[in-house]
Amino acid sequence: MENAGPITVFMRSQNHPQSAGWMVRLKAHDSSFRATSRPERFGRVSHIIKKDGAFLRLQQGVSSESKTVFADLSEAQHMILSALVEIGIVGRNTR
Repeated sequence: MENAGPITVFMRSQNHPQSAGWMVRLKAHDSSFRATSRPERFGRVSHIIKKDGAFLRLQQGVSSESKTVFADLSEAQHMILSALVEIGIVGRNTR
């Protein structure tokens, strides 16, 4: 997959209806996914999603979407991102 520039993604807030059970939906999508979470300041949560040696790190806010910009993603990272978009926890903007 050719990288056309930075990719901006928005992780849904913890209060968003799509957030409920997103890790279970991800495992149902593909059982080889691993996700770990840890609390951050101001109620945010940091998530690391892994598959086949690749990983993405995203933050999730309590009541607002959290933006992450990826300058360069590998094919495996693109696959992780596509799965997160498919289950509805992440929105994507390629501008």
